[in-house]
Amino acid sequence: MNIENVYAGNLALAFQRISQIIQRYNYISIDTEFPGYFKDSFELSKQLNKPLQSSTTFDVFKNNINNLKLIQFGIAFSDANGNSPKPAAFQFNFKFDIERDVIEPQSRQFLKESFNSSELERLKYEGICPVNFSNYFLQSGLVANANLKWFLFHGNQDIGYLIRALVFSDIVTQNELKERINRMFPLIYDIKTTFGWDFGLNALSQQEGVGREGTEHQAGSDALLTLRIAMKKKEWGERGIYWGNDM
Repeated sequence: MNIENVYAGNLALAFQRISQIIQRYNYISIDTEFPGYFKDSFELSKQLNKPLQSSTTFDVFKNNINNLKLIQFGIAFSDANGNSPKPAAFQFNFKFDIERDVIEPQSRQFLKESFNSSELERLKYEGICPVNFSNYFLQSGLVANANLKWFLFHGNQDIGYLIRALVFSDIVTQNELKERINRMFPLIYDIKTTFGWDFGLNALSQQEGVGREGTEHQAGSDALLTLRIAMKKKEWGERGIYWGNDM
């Protein structure tokens, strides 16, 4: 399997390997899995039992990022010619309890379909502590490295969850978030924007004839598929994140 699962027990080893991998494989994509998206901040406010401001689309976005847990983080690697290391991707699995943690109601069944019962048990008992993930990530050479090129697919939430996981403070304004992105990941491309694509990742992969490894809607598989599409087309255009029309 080209995707390595990472839990608390092999977290340190995974980042040791990543620090070595990026010396040669400096094209990187990421993806995340999280417990749904509350379009209605009032519903999220009820679950959290605290007030939330929601006057703008960005307010709704940050309310989700600031209050929901990251379930998975996927990261994949390639060189400039599309060659990948072994493994080609790592899938970090965070501590998450589907019965106790906040989940967007319609996403509960989706998560149960995306993760089997044993995987959900491992998340609960063997999942990664976010503090440990942040510490290893920040020391790995991945951050503020001008030699690395980063790729996402409609990645506003992916990069939002990653930034919050790394800095351990709430997102407050869009400008603040963009400044952090530019500082920590200076060369970042959202292929949904750069390719002018209006549909989902699977549809783009089918059009480009790029096959998937692993399971759809798991972060390692989606990250690897995103990178393989990016490396096939190599028409990235301007860097930046796809934020949507009103965010």
